[in-house]
Amino acid sequence: MPAAPRPLSLSIQEIRSAQEFAAIADDWERCNEAFGQTCCEGHLDHLLRTYRGADGSGALMAVLLYEGDQLVGMAPLASYRHQVKWQLRLRRRRWTVLSFEIEAIEFVGDRLLVVDQPDARQALLQGVLDACRPFAITRFRYLHVGAEPWRSITSKAGRSIGRWAWKLNRAVSLEIRVRPSFEEYARTVSKKARHNFRREVRVLSGAAGTPLTLRTFTEVSEVPELLAAAGRVFENSWHARHGATRIGPGPKAEERLRWLASRGWLRAYVLSKGDEPIAFILGRKYRQTFTAHRAAFALSWSRYSPGKVLWWLAIEEMHNSKAIERINFGMGDWEYKRVLATDTREVSNVWLIKPSWQSAMAWSGPWAYRTIRNLLETGLRVTSVGDPIMKYLRRNMAR
Repeated sequence: MPAAPRPLSLSIQEIRSAQEFAAIADDWERCNEAFGQTCCEGHLDHLLRTYRGADGSGALMAVLLYEGDQLVGMAPLASYRHQVKWQLRLRRRRWTVLSFEIEAIEFVGDRLLVVDQPDARQALLQGVLDACRPFAITRFRYLHVGAEPWRSITSKAGRSIGRWAWKLNRAVSLEIRVRPSFEEYARTVSKKARHNFRREVRVLSGAAGTPLTLRTFTEVSEVPELLAAAGRVFENSWHARHGATRIGPGPKAEERLRWLASRGWLRAYVLSKGDEPIAFILGRKYRQTFTAHRAAFALSWSRYSPGKVLWWLAIEEMHNSKAIERINFGMGDWEYKRVLATDTREVSNVWLIKPSWQSAMAWSGPWAYRTIRNLLETGLRVTSVGDPIMKYLRRNMAR
């Protein structure tokens, strides 16, 4: 029989100051690597840059788990002012019904980074919950449904500190496990879909008599050209027409992308016809994982499916580069992602909410809206008129 795991001698520490973070920087990165961190957002440099000011002040803190004097688990947290807004959004107009702010804190990451032992996981989770007690709202983003810490947070853990647990925005995270060759990966895609992607590449290549080119952006010097191309695409995109956050040239965006590129974390793709950019994917590479953050295509080329063509060619480039082992499509359950993905997992936001009149006001509206919407969607799926109505809801109503 296998030997029982030895008992751990565990202790929890909370840190907040710039000096405390600097002191554990090497241990933090060691744990990131040991526990399989795949997002650059979990790197300490990225956390400090995002959540702390130049003077070292800011909203970032961390709960650390030690066995003796060895760091064996860590959980970054960021406090913020959560804006509560009841808003009804239709195609061309939004109505704000109610708006105010609540003190909140967010767990930064999608899972606990801790040694694989139940006692350690439970100790770190309890440390996180204790650190979150003063806040009205604690947010955990895109946790893996059915796994830890989702299971504990949504059951006994939330109730143990007197919180409501609200599971919100269930979604699907879609990924590709990169194969030794693109041809081997392509065989995992259905024969019909594979044929359609290749046909769309051929049709777009022959359109308008201009060459079809794919360019990869990773260097600091390439950032201005990347933003200029992405900005041109965005201004002519579905996202721009529906109020998405603008992307394009600007000192703040340029400074951020230059910083990512200087760390080797920037990876972006632009598809062009001649001199005209028609689609882009803006993403980050951390270790051997590529994660897409923004993507768009020009509506003037929509008949040629430039977004799908770009993804097909970018996936081929990442296989050929031998620098990527996993491709994460980011959030969004679009059909083309399901066709291309090899791995699927369900994720969910979880909110732990302190009972109060403010919390009741904050969440009763969204809860009622989502409940009614989900009931309507469930009913429409079984009717003959369901598909066009469902498409309208997805495109024109807030989720």
